Amino acid sequence: MISVVVCTRDRAARLARTLASYERLTPRDAWELLVVVNASIDGTAEVVERFQATSRLPIRILTEPRPGVCAARNAGWRAAVGEIVADVDADCYPAADFLLAMEACFEHAH
Repeated sequence: MISVVVCTRDRAARLARTLASYERLTPRDAWELLVVVNASIDGTAEVVERFQATSRLPIRILTEPRPGVCAARNAGWRAAVGEIVADVDADCYPAADFLLAMEACFEHAH
């Protein structure tokens, strides 16, 4: 299983497009999307909640009150259940084969 951790802070205006890009991923195995809302004050949490309510994705929302990407990433990997944890910036739009490529990287690691 892969856990994809997206940390975001005060990106309400642009976050919906980022989150929508995850709906086109083509996974082979189970995966989860963890969105860490990091000390946001602009409605970012509400954007993520609306996305979660309408999406078919396995998404969990985490809140990290301490500002800073390191605190947010640490909260994400602590909550992750996947054997592989991928940190992805909130302004990235992964290719449809992102999860397949991640799986391939670790296929022979066992």
